[in-house]
Amino acid sequence: MPSALDGMREYWERLRRQGLWPVPIWVSDVNDPEPDGDPQSAVDTQSAPVTISEPDPAGQAFVEPTSYDWFGGTIV
Repeated sequence: MPSALDGMREYWERLRRQGLWPVPIWVSDVNDPEPDGDPQSAVDTQSAPVTISEPDPAGQAFVEPTSYDWFGGTIV
């Protein structure tokens, strides 16, 4: 029987074959009574590479058709 790690490895390999890449974002445990650090600082640190990167027209062309207008309820 394959291990959970083998299953995850297979899943990630399947996604990579589709041209996708995992981008882990770590967040604070909201159930921890004594959280460590500043949550906003963690978000700022993790999002910095995206913030300073050059715009990618091909990437934006991919994202826009999948965007949903949560306030208007229509596909943008």
